[in-house]
Amino acid sequence: MNQLIGLLLTILTLALAALLVVPIELFFHPYALLLVIGCVFGVMFLSYGSHAFAIFKYASQPLKNQKEYFWVISFFDNLSNTAILTGAVGTIMAHTLTLNQIASASGLLSISGQNILPIVYGYALAKLVFEPLKQNVLRKAIVANVNENIQKQIEHNNYIAKRLNLVAISVFILSCLLLLA
Repeated sequence: MNQLIGLLLTILTLALAALLVVPIELFFHPYALLLVIGCVFGVMFLSYGSHAFAIFKYASQPLKNQKEYFWVISFFDNLSNTAILTGAVGTIMAHTLTLNQIASASGLLSISGQNILPIVYGYALAKLVFEPLKQNVLRKAIVANVNENIQKQIEHNNYIAKRLNLVAISVFILSCLLLLA
């Protein structure tokens, strides 16, 4: 319950700060939101099938066995990585479509700001939803000794996530450079 309250406070604070600065239309793009959320939950069902929603219950209870521990940590890692990667791909797709449709450079600036939204949505979903759930599982785990192979796999998943963060940051920087050009 505390995590839900914390998540809601974070989202409300960000939304209020955004509304005070600019209108909501600049931060809400339904197609980008649908792309990121749809792909993340599509991958969730493809990877874990009918067990997908059952895994979320482990985020609030202590894990006692290594198989469940690895399963749940991998689940949240996969969702986090998928959200970031889908956002990056969505941003690249949006830039490509925009560059194909815009005839002059004057219209590019106004539309390019919304092209960045998929990566923002993907990164926010990964870091504000899936990473806190994973950290909660890690904090509450009662697994006595995590197998070395399982630990290596978890470290590999974290390595992939760090690389995807670099991809997300580079896409964001390239998008900003495109706006300035």
